[in-house]
Amino acid sequence: LSGELLTSLAVAALSAAAAWSLTGLARSAAARWALALPGLLGALLLSLLLLALFQTAPLHALGGTLVPLLLALTLQLLPLAFLLRLLLALGTAPAALHTARLAGARRIEWPLSHAPAWGAGVLLFGVAYGDFTAGTLLAPPQFTPVFARILNLMHYGQSAVLSASVFVAVAVPLVGLWLTRFLLRAYLRCCVR
Repeated sequence: LSGELLTSLAVAALSAAAAWSLTGLARSAAARWALALPGLLGALLLSLLLLALFQTAPLHALGGTLVPLLLALTLQLLPLAFLLRLLLALGTAPAALHTARLAGARRIEWPLSHAPAWGAGVLLFGVAYGDFTAGTLLAPPQFTPVFARILNLMHYGQSAVLSASVFVAVAVPLVGLWLTRFLLRAYLRCCVR
């Protein structure tokens, strides 16, 4: 289970970071629509299209890697990432942020600009971590995501191993979220003045 858990955590973190970064780079409305449109197809259709694409001759070598899964999750997260960026832009008071920057008050600037972005990143990570469709269709057998492994174990009935696996699969990201929040608060107290 540890390999599947590490795969899920790494793939979710990379795809969330890639989606958030791509939304920051898209400046025009046409670029935003072009990036968001594949994700609006839905997880199943997008995964099936990428599966067919990576079975063609030029991309067949990449089919046995994590590239199709990372691409599918990143494309799937882009519409949500654009929506989160829009909501963060609407929710930020530009005058307060500008005043905090002029005053050099980083302790006030952090909750206005950086903390909401961290929250959006955590939400994107959670959506990618909990994805089942793309992970089941596109992950190579040696990199099975944790929830696909748990579903396979569920076919054999309830057991102590299954219960422990579900608990660990849900608890690890929650503990990571708590630890991230704790470290950010410590960073704010220690280093942001």
